[in-house]
Order: sequence, then C-alpha cells, then structure tokens
Amino acid sequence: MIQEGLVSKGTISDSMKKAISNIQKQAIKLVKDAGPDAFVAQSQEFKKSLDDSVQKDNEEDSTEISNIKGIIDEIAKKANVTSARKQIEKLVQDKLPTFIYMEDHKPFQGIAHLDQIKQKKDQNQLTDEDKTFLMILEMAGLDFEEEHKRANTKDKEQRMLDMNDASLTLTSLLADHWSQRNYRVRFEADGYHMIAFVSDEVQPALVPLNERSKGFQWFFSFDTTFLYETEGTFKNAIILLDEPGLHLHAAAQRDLLKRMKEYAEGNQLIYTTHMPFMIDMERLDNIRVCTESKEHGTKISSDFYTADEHARFPLQAALGLSISQSLFVGQYNLVVEGITDFWLISIIASMLREEDQASLDGRIVITPAGGATKAAYVGTMLHGQQLNVVVLLDSDPEGQRVAEGLVKKWIMKDRHVLLLGQAINRSEETTIEDLFPEEFYLDSVNKAYSRELKANPITLEDLAKHHHPQIIKRIDSVFIERGFQPNAEGWAFNKGRPAKLLLTELPKKNLTALPKELISKFTQLFTKVNEAMPALSNNLIPKEKNDTKGM
Repeated sequence: MIQEGLVSKGTISDSMKKAISNIQKQAIKLVKDAGPDAFVAQSQEFKKSLDDSVQKDNEEDSTEISNIKGIIDEIAKKANVTSARKQIEKLVQDKLPTFIYMEDHKPFQGIAHLDQIKQKKDQNQLTDEDKTFLMILEMAGLDFEEEHKRANTKDKEQRMLDMNDASLTLTSLLADHWSQRNYRVRFEADGYHMIAFVSDEVQPALVPLNERSKGFQWFFSFDTTFLYETEGTFKNAIILLDEPGLHLHAAAQRDLLKRMKEYAEGNQLIYTTHMPFMIDMERLDNIRVCTESKEHGTKISSDFYTADEHARFPLQAALGLSISQSLFVGQYNLVVEGITDFWLISIIASMLREEDQASLDGRIVITPAGGATKAAYVGTMLHGQQLNVVVLLDSDPEGQRVAEGLVKKWIMKDRHVLLLGQAINRSEETTIEDLFPEEFYLDSVNKAYSRELKANPITLEDLAKHHHPQIIKRIDSVFIERGFQPNAEGWAFNKGRPAKLLLTELPKKNLTALPKELISKFTQLFTKVNEAMPALSNNLIPKEKNDTKGM
C-alpha cells in the first residue's frame, strides 16, 4: 500500500524501496498475529527504521522519508482500534435511552417521626416508606436535616410558614392530576411528629393521608415518585411499568391512564395490565397480548385471536365497556369504519324503506367504529358476544390490510367481512362517497364549501386532472392546489361537511329524484350485507316503513 503510492512517482531509490518493502512485510505479519493495535504501538519503530535503512545524503530519499512517515502516522491513526472502540462506545452510550422501571412501591401513609427517620438514615437503614417521605419532602421544598434541627427550636412561626409554603408547592404540583376532586395537601409539624393532610371540596376538613383510601395513597405516592425520579421532565426514556393502578377504582385508573399518556410524550412507555380500564381505547393498535406455553415460553403478539381466553379477557371487557357506554348494539350488527359511512348508509337505507324498496334489513344496527383497525376490534367483540356481525371496510390499502391481517383471523369467516369495492363489483379503491355519481357528490361539496369556494366551485374538469380512484382524494388534491391547508392527518378536504349536508338534504327529495346509479349501487351494497349477515334471511322483504332502527 505504502510502496504502491510512492513507486508511481518514480522518485525513490532502491534502498528506499527495500526499506518500504521490509516495513510492509513486518506490518502485515504484526497485524495478522496481534491485531491492528500492534501496528499503532510499532509505528514509531517503523519510522525509525526508515532513517536507519537509507543513505542520509540522498536528498530525494530524505524528502520521501518525510512523506512515508506521514503515511505511517495516517495508517496508525486509522488502525487505532482501541481509540475507535472508545469513540463508538461513547457514541452508542450517548444514543442509549434511559430505562425507568417501576414496580409496586411502599406508599407514604402521611405520618413521619423525624427523630426515628434520622436515626435510620444515619445507620443506612431507611425503609421504602421512609425514602418515599424524604422524596416528597424534597419535592415540597423542605430540607430534612433542617426540619430535624427545627423540631427542638422555639421558632414555631417560621416553621409554620415553611410548612405552609411546602403545602402550596406540592398542591400546585399535583393539583390537576386527579379528576375526581380538587385535592389540597397540607403539612403540619409538632416537634418530631409530622403529618400530611389532604382535603377537597367534598370533604373540606383536613384528613390525614393515612385515613384516605389505599388507592389514593398509592396514586399520590406513585405520581410524586415518578415526578421525582424523572425530575419532572424527561425525554428519550423507555418507561417500564408493571401492573400500575392495581389499587385504584375505575375513575382513578382513567386518571392514571391520562397521566401515563403525559409520561409517554417524547418517550416509549410499556406497561402490563389485566384491568380493562387501563386499556387505552384510543390506541387499540398499540395493544400486544402476552401468552405463555411450555413449547415456546413467553410470546408477545399483536394477533389477538391466537391468545387464550384468559389473555383476551381484558381487551374483550374493555371493548364491551366502551361500546356499552357509547353505542347501540343489536342481534344483527353492521360495523362500519366511520361516522360518515354511518350517516350515508343510514339515510339511503331509510329512504329506500320508506318507498318499500329493497334496502338494508331494518333489524340491522349500524355501528361506526372510528377507523378500520377499530372496526376489526369492535367486530370481534360483538362476534364474541354471540351476536351476528358483518364488518364493512373501505377498499383502500388500510381496509385491505385489516381484512387480510386482522379481521379474517379474528372473525374467521370471510363472508363476515365485506370490502366496499367488492360489494359493488368495483375493482378500484372505493369509499362510501364513490357510490355517488361524481357530479351529484361534487354538487354537495360545492354547497358545503360555498363560503370558502365563493364564485369558483370545483368542476368535473378540475377532478379530471387527478387520477386517484377515490373521489375524496381527487377533491382533496384540488383543495390543496387552491391553497387549503391540510390538517394533522394531511387532509385539506373534510368529507364530513358534504356528508352532513346530504344527511339534511336527501330526506327532502323523492327517491325518483335521485340518480338511478346511486340507487343501484346502494341497493347492491345492501343486498350483499343482508346476504352476508349470519342468521338473517336472504330475502329483501322490506320492514315496516317507519322502522329506522338502523339509524
């Protein structure tokens, strides 16, 4: 390597070539036997050997010796594995996140004897409860050693002021962490005896913390401990929590879940739970099920169906609670992705029933889930309750993924899962808006956005410039071209606005006034849903005219 770089210049003598060759042979053997670091240690000897091997009076060789030494130094620098390893280790350590692990801990019950804690502190025998107390004291702005000294002083007024400041500090720090009541913390001290009281608007009288519920004591200690350990703010940490909130009732668990969302901002939070109220119903896609078996040990999976009934129970219970609080369900259920699907399907089905036309069976209850993934979970829960379910998904990549990866595994039977495009024999990506003729739907868009569009409505020619199969995607592209700002999800067009307008305007029209293409496609869709619904007759005999249960 060294010799090739210099021979090309044609300026070195035979003695110099020989010296370089010897260095190369020695270097190769050295690195092979002892590793690259050995070359670093020997580099000075190699440079010295150059001086010893060539003629001192050869000016050309003297110039090249200097060049060769520079090359040897450069090679030694690159071969310094130890230094490189230290740099890499430092780089990796700088990138490693902070791990924060919290299991259960001894909560502070609100009563402390400063002299006893001082003795145990000096003997390095503090209990977990003692450590929690010292931590809370520090967060409140009090110094334990100072408070221990003041226990015997006669300056009661200053101590009362200190206690009052500490009470206000801790109250302001924790006040908005519980939604049930507006709690206030107060410290009182008499000699070595120190008590933490808690009051609220329901019980304004001061109540010792140890007389509050075990759940409140746990939440108080947990939250203060977490704030203390992380100094209130932390980023790029991996937070590991084992069964948080075991001692809390449902409302307090929701408070804890809210706090944990704040802990997770800028961090990765992982926690285990068996409790339905500790499941975040807004992020069902984050759930993983843990199972154990003799053959495979512990296995973490996003495939809910593969878990045993015990592992599935918390999620099933959480889904059941969520739906029971917000949705109507019946014996026959059509689960759709979003509220606009619910509005448009419901109103067209109702209009067809009013005219004794083939429609969606009146016994079917339509349930909007809030997205394709949630539709899978909701459909699974309803199916698990021995109810009849069909899940209707958009024919887009997300709908395809859910149908193939989740719904089919969980509900098992393909006929319980319908893609909009397949239902109306359309091979392209399809949403509910694509069942409307383009001109008809575009007219609703222009009316819904008349204030923003003013005298420049969107035309079919505008849509023709864009080639996405979904009409809402093409409209969104036109909106962006016209300077509408996208929302957090990247949409400049809100499909809910024309859907609300249609919900109001369609009932004012006679069925014969609607485009035949619209009626045909919705009738085709309703036929597919009725046929797919388990235990429901395949015939489309209309129900009573005023049966709007699907609404």
